[in-house]
Amino acid sequence: MRLRWITLVFCGVLVLGLFPAAAAQMKATHQTVQILYWPASVSGGGSSWTTGYWDLEYGTVKANTPLGYHLHFATGSQSGGPGGTSTFWDVEASYLLGGARDISTRAKLGYGSFGWTAPGAPAGVTSTGFSAGFNAVKTLPVTSSGGGLSLQAAFNWYPSNSSRSSTGSSTGAVTDWTIALLYKFPPRTMAAMLSANDATSTSVSTIQQPIWGDPPASDWGAVLGIRGLTADAGTAASVYNWSGLFFGMSKTF
Repeated sequence: MRLRWITLVFCGVLVLGLFPAAAAQMKATHQTVQILYWPASVSGGGSSWTTGYWDLEYGTVKANTPLGYHLHFATGSQSGGPGGTSTFWDVEASYLLGGARDISTRAKLGYGSFGWTAPGAPAGVTSTGFSAGFNAVKTLPVTSSGGGLSLQAAFNWYPSNSSRSSTGSSTGAVTDWTIALLYKFPPRTMAAMLSANDATSTSVSTIQQPIWGDPPASDWGAVLGIRGLTADAGTAASVYNWSGLFFGMSKTF
């Protein structure tokens, strides 16, 4: 029931964010929707398995302000090990610190939850708490056709998550890092191409990252990256690690 409500709220925010309430507002706001697939290798509790996560993200940033917001929901079935379903979600706010040499940096604060089935905890482990982190993007020159590449890196730290399972409750830290390469497809119109040539930063997020700044006019992109996550569940089931490549598509509005 709780997962159902989280999913409904996420979808509701997504629909409302994409609905053009006013033309002027849409011109001043950039939004990105992204779908990723992450076949993560998981280990912990004396066992190992694979979880194939489908990841849905939505982010928005207003022009002429340093603020950005991001919603993220990922879920997948665990293959091998304890079996079951694993679900991650988080909400983040970010602040653009500035950039040099075509590198944009954002500081961010958020709140999130990590849930998975673990050996010795058949009812699952849930770890929730507040996070702090940063994102950095190195934008490469836009090509003559309007496409371009960017290298993105991010780090999230949950210093004192509350973990619960059938074995008890405790606190523990969670770390989450990402490195990804984003390719923006060339724009479809001449006007969009001219706009893309003037762009200095990208808006498309990698997994669990907020939007950056004014986006290139090209609104489709492809992402390939690697992610690592470590959750110390304390007495609630020890330390667990997730790692692996991810890939997917994004669209900027």
